Amino acid sequence: MKCIDTRFESVISGNSYTLCQLLAHQELMIVLNVKMLESLKDVRTQKVADRRERYRNFVEVKFFGIAKLDSFACDVTVVVVGDHLSGVAVIDINSTELNLYRFGAAGQLIYRKRLPLDVARSIHDFGLSQSYVIFYLSPYILNMESLVHGETLMDALRWEPERGSCLLIVSRETGEQSAVVLVGNRYCLHFINCFEHEGRLMVDVLELDHPIYDQYQLVPDLFTGVCKGRPVRFEINVADQERMSTALIDYQLAPDFPSIIPREFTRPYQDFWMLGISATGKRGRKFFDQLAHARWDCTKACDVYHAPRLHYLGGEPIFVGNPDNEKAGAIICQLFDAESQRSSFAIFDAYKVSRGPIAVLRLKQPIHLGFHASFHPAVTKRHA
Repeated sequence: MKCIDTRFESVISGNSYTLCQLLAHQELMIVLNVKMLESLKDVRTQKVADRRERYRNFVEVKFFGIAKLDSFACDVTVVVVGDHLSGVAVIDINSTELNLYRFGAAGQLIYRKRLPLDVARSIHDFGLSQSYVIFYLSPYILNMESLVHGETLMDALRWEPERGSCLLIVSRETGEQSAVVLVGNRYCLHFINCFEHEGRLMVDVLELDHPIYDQYQLVPDLFTGVCKGRPVRFEINVADQERMSTALIDYQLAPDFPSIIPREFTRPYQDFWMLGISATGKRGRKFFDQLAHARWDCTKACDVYHAPRLHYLGGEPIFVGNPDNEKAGAIICQLFDAESQRSSFAIFDAYKVSRGPIAVLRLKQPIHLGFHASFHPAVTKRHA
């Protein structure tokens, strides 16, 4: 294993970019699960250099908490397709509607659609395929009246599994509802990927037995009662609003922060990576200490790295492709040594993660473990 001591100026953290830096001259689609006050009226746009050449292929860039209204925060996903960037903005204005916004490159509103909900469901993430926007509506209910009367956000959330979970499928082009499909009564925090194949919509998510927001408090006693989860693929007939099949991968160690090969976003794929907690099911504080590589043609995670004792992983395990071989690549992931209080970025062979890091970039100072991430290679100017 090669260890490098260096000042590592991270281009991996999603929070290091602004929307304006990424979205200039593109078509914009953002998802925010936040409380709507009158904040949308204050939205401003800013023009910056054209990024079309930089994002010629499908790219997914996620941000955590890039927008905060009141006490709400969520993921923001930006998707670039050729010269067009598309996404949606979802703002929970009241307890019964999901409001869908689509914006153009100059910040102009292309459409606003109001999609009725049976009740105010907490939505953290969403999925995109070529034709659809997909929301996993978990029975994690937000009581807006409780917030009005001064309760905290956590106090206002209620887990009501008897209401069931469903997929709300919306046309990307029109913003109109295409289908609602029942999928049980579990909880989804993060999508893996979605794509269309032979007339079917494939929706890949990480399902958990119940929500885990409460497992992030109180510091330092994290994940004391974290539940099991698993990667799940739903095959959907959108026209008939029917779930055709469900496929599971038997990796149940509280999987989270899934990542795929960027060029395979919204396309058929096999490989993905995620973090897990080896002590899932046991009492006491714990954190992510496994990096798992899985494939949809395998019933179990096919390759798993287990960090040494008192070493923990953080953030999405980002895939960095080999420019000379599209079947090869590396995974970059945050690594924290709790005993020595040192932070690093660990680099793995993407298809042999169980062998451990092939290189470790040690930072001079410890940093917080992150949530979502992206990677963009540095541009080196050549001198004549």
